[in-house]
Amino acid sequence: MTPTLRPVLMLIRARSSGTLARWRIEHVPCSRRSGIKGVRVRILRFIFVGICIWGVGVQLFSAVRDNSAVNTDRLERQTESRGERQARLESLGLAQRYEVHSLIGNRRDALFVEQDFEQIEAWLESLYAQSDDPYLAHNYYRSMFKLIEIRHGLSPEAMDGVLKAWIARDPEAYRPHFLRGRFLIEYGWHVSPLPYGKKVRFKANELFLEAEAELALAEEANKDDPNAAAAQVIVALGLRRGMASVDAAFQRAIEADQDNLIARYNRLHAVLPKCGGSWEAVDEAVEEAKRASVAFPMLNIMARYSAFEMQTRGRSYVDFHDSWETQVSFAHPYMGQLDRNEGDLILLCNAARYASKGREFALAESFFSEIGDRFYIDSNFKDLMEFNDYRAWTHAKVARTQEEPLRSELLERALEIAPTHYYTNYAMGVEKLAAADLDSADTHLTRSQERNPDYGPVYVGLAELAQRKGDTNGAEVYARRALKQGVSGVLEAQAREILDN
Repeated sequence: MTPTLRPVLMLIRARSSGTLARWRIEHVPCSRRSGIKGVRVRILRFIFVGICIWGVGVQLFSAVRDNSAVNTDRLERQTESRGERQARLESLGLAQRYEVHSLIGNRRDALFVEQDFEQIEAWLESLYAQSDDPYLAHNYYRSMFKLIEIRHGLSPEAMDGVLKAWIARDPEAYRPHFLRGRFLIEYGWHVSPLPYGKKVRFKANELFLEAEAELALAEEANKDDPNAAAAQVIVALGLRRGMASVDAAFQRAIEADQDNLIARYNRLHAVLPKCGGSWEAVDEAVEEAKRASVAFPMLNIMARYSAFEMQTRGRSYVDFHDSWETQVSFAHPYMGQLDRNEGDLILLCNAARYASKGREFALAESFFSEIGDRFYIDSNFKDLMEFNDYRAWTHAKVARTQEEPLRSELLERALEIAPTHYYTNYAMGVEKLAAADLDSADTHLTRSQERNPDYGPVYVGLAELAQRKGDTNGAEVYARRALKQGVSGVLEAQAREILDN
């Protein structure tokens, strides 16, 4: 316990136990029980309470004032993790296989390092010119957001300095004002440890006020671009302007673009219970997006955002979100959008991800086949390593439904895609075990177990392998481990049979 808080807790205990009067007498150095003592007690009490309030205030102030150091450390750890995963890809020879695509390419360097404002303006204008297509309009917004999101390696202060320089160069242009306004929102959340709907303090509050002013200038300069109004939904939420202000900004964005997704996404956050709203309001936001999705199927991803947030309501909502049926339903908006934006790589990647998570492997394989050796880093995959793992896992799952010799050919392909993945090695190990190639089976099953010690089925394979090698004790150990991991169905029967024999 800190020295500052100890007197506060002593005082609270004294009050709660009904011994406050005795506590005062015992802790005030007074030699007489007279009127003078009472005056001294009041003076000391006033000083004592003031010190306590000051001490607690200092601690709270330090906790609430600025959380940027914590977030900067988090970003640095994420960068290190990405670097390690990239190094693993390169060591496996996988990084060279893929053609990697990005919404913004190297344009963050063009903006913040080279300060080539003309190049950025021309690029964004070319994206904006395609805004008649609601999906491309959404990617236009996402490109701007990716441009100014806070990442490790470039300080927010330096980024803000560049954006100010861009504004100073062309004060009448609306896009620099929008980009700085949207950046200041990110900066505000970066320094504030408190989530949506809570009172933000100090520097964060000032940043939101600056963002509000910049976004107002951007909206005034171009009312046809909905993104400034959509961003003001977040500002109204952060500054606690109330739902009237939230809804006013939302309506302005929808009037400019009736298919706007980001305005709906921002408003969904504003009506969450943790922000003072209700789950009924969340349901209404999802239903509104569903009605509007006829022209823009991607709007149905609002259901995914809702399901994610609703996990806080209890275990049944977590189970609903994680169920195979729910996960594959998350693929449907992307599949619907592919009917309108055929062959779009981001849509293909996202459809493949959720179809695979939903265990619709044949469907996922159709998307992965179309994608081939390409990857879009702005899809919902964490990174290229995760994409590669999902691709190989899906390929191996589909392979195991085929007859020989196609099955072995496809398993070889899956293993070539992800040579160290736990499932590709498990699938190949089981295949080699069935073919009585015990040495190869041992290699792959052991590698699978090392890569994922919690994967129960691999222990059934290892148990059968040990049994075939005459290692009765090892077979029993692996069979028990399989049952401990919760294998079921045919695999459970196999494990129990090994133990019985």
